[in-house]
Amino acid sequence: MRGETSFHIGNAADVAPDPVPSARARVALVVMGRRVPNPSESPSHREMSIARKNGVGFEYADHFPNAAAILSAENDRLTAFLSTLEKTSESFQAAKIPHILIKHRRRYRYYDSNVDVVVSRGDWNRAIDLLHARGYAGNVMFKEPDKIMFNHPAKRASVHLHPGVTWNGVPYISTECLWRNAHPQRNDFRRELSDEFEFLVSVGHLLFENYEITLGDLLSFSRDLQTGTIDVARLSAIARANRWEWGFRQVYEQVATLVEKWNATPDDADAPGHLLSYPYQIPPAVLARTYSRRIVGNARDGYWRHALREIYAYPTFYALKRRHDLRGLWRL
Repeated sequence: MRGETSFHIGNAADVAPDPVPSARARVALVVMGRRVPNPSESPSHREMSIARKNGVGFEYADHFPNAAAILSAENDRLTAFLSTLEKTSESFQAAKIPHILIKHRRRYRYYDSNVDVVVSRGDWNRAIDLLHARGYAGNVMFKEPDKIMFNHPAKRASVHLHPGVTWNGVPYISTECLWRNAHPQRNDFRRELSDEFEFLVSVGHLLFENYEITLGDLLSFSRDLQTGTIDVARLSAIARANRWEWGFRQVYEQVATLVEKWNATPDDADAPGHLLSYPYQIPPAVLARTYSRRIVGNARDGYWRHALREIYAYPTFYALKRRHDLRGLWRL
């Protein structure tokens, strides 16, 4: 793997100038365990904004025991997320709708603005009716026509209903493989993925939707790697069967390199600038090659609808998020 593609760890040009340069460093050093803040300190508004955008709002605030108001606000967000997840799952269980909860479990105290639930196509209409009955209103984005986003006027977290692990309107893990790796929890209707399979889904999410690795992603991945339970060969085989093995291995290598660099940073020391340029961009060369391989593989294997959708979707949706990189992407 090493040397196959050169990627940067971070690129300061990809990050908006920080009006308080030390804020970015403080958040990263505390979250990555390299610095313990003084008990009398309190996180600034700028620091909390950076932490929340990187998915580590509660994780960062929890290091400041005297910041009662900030901790309370973060706890409210966490509670709202977990409450929506549990109540949605309970409703599906009561209706005897098998479902998989995805992208919710990380190795730190994590919350999101939405709960992601997968149901089979056979239960699709029943799941929609159930959420409507609970007061949710759904809408569909052009970017992801197979996913319905349900919002509730009285709830802080929304519910995203999926037919599988899909982005850009196409699947990236086969339905059979997904359900085979979804393990029953409490009863046969609620299922969750193993930590290892969640790792694979998270890498796919970064490659095909986010194009970057947040500080929260890295924190969770670093703890995944510490457990020694990530079977890279097995996950590579699953990605290979779904025509994105090369991209999976490249992001895995980038993550491993970042973790290695952070582990080499002495406690309470200043981190080098490239480690503070987060979110860490996945290099355009990696994205371009991953996408081209996916398109060719889908066409070769007869998945023409997916290939045609991807030819349009990859440059379009990448451009919407990272317009200044589009020209460079297609020069590679």
